[in-house]
Amino acid sequence: MQKIKVTCIFENMTFNRSFFAGLGQSLLLEVDDKKYLFDTAENYDGLTYNMKRLGIELTDIQTVILSHNHLDHSGSLFRLYKQFTQQQLFLPPDMRTLDEKNYDVQYRTEPKDTAIQHLLEYKKTTIVREGIQIAENMYTTGALEAPDKEQSLVVNIPGKGLVLLMPIQHSLLLLKQRER
Repeated sequence: MQKIKVTCIFENMTFNRSFFAGLGQSLLLEVDDKKYLFDTAENYDGLTYNMKRLGIELTDIQTVILSHNHLDHSGSLFRLYKQFTQQQLFLPPDMRTLDEKNYDVQYRTEPKDTAIQHLLEYKKTTIVREGIQIAENMYTTGALEAPDKEQSLVVNIPGKGLVLLMPIQHSLLLLKQRER
């Protein structure tokens, strides 16, 4: 592993008015010549708009990993996956229990159960029940025993240490706990 770069594609707020902000999170992780999408945010149009502004093509992304099944982290996936060619997809084990309450259900173009079934049947879908290796020096923690069963990504940078990517709400929770 020679280089690593993390780009925030979509977040609850933006510091640049030329980007779309809204519910959720989506990060692009570039490790050497490979690109990984960690979460897909809720708003497909906002996500794809930001990707275009950043010069990110979906066809350049090899792997998509969801941290958990909340729509603010997974909603765009229900439209994105229809454009997949060979992307690997790593889903949490509780995708079938997707909760749409308090979310904009325009994320999908078909009934909820049908949309979820299509994701689960996608030829390169892996359901992550426990920590696994995704690529060289990259692992998922698997669904942690937290209220939302979220998983994080861990990247080992030889000789330097670990990079941990996790959903933002738990990042803020950990920071608050440290402040006490």
